[in-house]
Formats: sequence, structure tokens, C-alpha cells
Amino acid sequence: MMRRSKIDHLLRAAASVTGHRTFVLVGSTVVLVRCRNIPADMLLTPEIDLSVPDIPDQEDVSDRIEGGIGQGSPFHNLDELLRRLSFLAATCGIDVDR
Repeated sequence: MMRRSKIDHLLRAAASVTGHRTFVLVGSTVVLVRCRNIPADMLLTPEIDLSVPDIPDQEDVSDRIEGGIGQGSPFHNLDELLRRLSFLAATCGIDVDR
């Protein structure tokens, strides 16, 4: 589920791999950030679309984001593992926030 906290997490990760701090969100992600009471099926998106404004080489930044935090990257794999562990802990009734 894509929630605001996950979008914030992904934006921080994108900032760390690009060195940029300002991003433009594109597509359905904008709705997730701007609106409340979002239908559950809109939260199913596994990714966000973004760009960095006012830079000459968008392709380089896009490659750094994709390689650094995109699908199949160590970041993505760790994030998926943590999500699965959290689900498993919740299913087993384990409080992981202690």
C-alpha cells in the first residue's frame, strides 16, 4: 500500500542517490499526497513517478534513481524484505515497535 509515509521515504531515498532536494511528482502519486479518504484501489500502486525540475540531464538523474532505489536495487529488495517481515510479525501478533 502506498501511503504518504512511504512517499516521503521514497523521496528521501531519491534525494540521497541524486543529491537533489526538490522533486516534481507526476500522475496518481499527486492524488495520494494532496487528498484524504483515497479509495483503497488507488493505494495499490507500487511506485511513484517523479522528476527533478530545472536540470539539463534528466536521463542521468533518472538512471541514478532507477539504479539506486528502483526495482531490483538493494534498496528495493531491503524495503520489500522489511515489508514482508512487518506483515509476518503482525500476523503472528509480535509487537515490533517495542
